[in-house]
Amino acid sequence: MNNITLKDLVKITNKICGIRIEDKSRKRYYVFCRTLYYGLARTYTTHCLSDIGKEIRKDHSTVLFALKNLERDVINNKQDDLNVKWERATIMLKQPYDVTDELLAAKKMKAELDRLTEENNKRLEELKNIKHIELSKEEERLLDLFRILLADDKKFLILKAEATIKMKEDELRRKQEESNRINQRRQAGFSSYLADAEV
Repeated sequence: MNNITLKDLVKITNKICGIRIEDKSRKRYYVFCRTLYYGLARTYTTHCLSDIGKEIRKDHSTVLFALKNLERDVINNKQDDLNVKWERATIMLKQPYDVTDELLAAKKMKAELDRLTEENNKRLEELKNIKHIELSKEEERLLDLFRILLADDKKFLILKAEATIKMKEDELRRKQEESNRINQRRQAGFSSYLADAEV
């Protein structure tokens, strides 16, 4: 749970609430879901209020106000739905989340696309090499158009797969950097604690 980022919490909150909390809306349900995100971020990360708010384009005072309301509502048991969603989020956060699984899935998808494209190209060549079928000019034009469409689809799908792979590799790198920064901060805090204890 040490490697949980604000982006992870936004994704989890969006998944639980079924909306995008980053969207600009003042509807009660959006405010409610953002409050859930603020509470999770405050509980599971060490980020300051301004960083928590900045992730979804809100300022620190909005976060502070929402957290005060959250505390009041939890104490008074006013938010049953919040408690349910909070439990779901806690369960999701305890489940191991590994970007490498998604990266491997994206790479497998790309390999499968390459295989299917190669298979389709072979079939098109077989059709082209059949001598006994005479195609009209219209049929040849349609076959050429079909080849072009297949090539364009392949390019699009491969670009999408490569972009997904790049995005997941970047996300994995960012998570590792964040984890290293947290560990360095903890180590620095522990070192200063030891230095104070020696004095």
